[in-house]
Amino acid sequence: MTLISLNPAVYDTPHRTVVVMGVARSGTSMIAKVLETLGLFMGENQTKGSLEDKEISSLLEGFSTEQEFAKLIKERNNSHEVWGWKRPGAFKTLEKFEKHLRNPLYIFMIRDIAAISIRRSMAVNSDLKKNFFQAQKQYMMLVDFILNSSTPSLIVPNETANINKAYFIDSLINFL
Repeated sequence: MTLISLNPAVYDTPHRTVVVMGVARSGTSMIAKVLETLGLFMGENQTKGSLEDKEISSLLEGFSTEQEFAKLIKERNNSHEVWGWKRPGAFKTLEKFEKHLRNPLYIFMIRDIAAISIRRSMAVNSDLKKNFFQAQKQYMMLVDFILNSSTPSLIVPNETANINKAYFIDSLINFL
């Protein structure tokens, strides 16, 4: 079992912005919690349980302008040498905001589609068949984003992270 590292970082400064993404219910909250436990700032106003930065999420979802996003990123950059956020679906809208990120690093959680579908059914009482279709559609978008990105990225299989926690944490630290 291994994690996949793409596009090695060649930044000449320690300053970084870490973005955690994946299909919803894939385990991105686990990555966010580990990063936060390691001391990485992951947002001030997080949603309970999912650890999503409410300000960043709102900006990414189109409830603001690109200038507002750039302003918040600049504020965070001034306050933190390395910081990040978690938003599973960020890959859907991040392309138009990427230019504002300082030395970005992407971490993607990958999980079995059946496990995601079952987890969604339990979490929001939704139809299992629809969840399969939705997860498949989102994975196609996620894979397209990953393959077309030149940003340094770490792909984390959920199963690997859960089975070999020490390896997972060491790999995260080395990637950062």
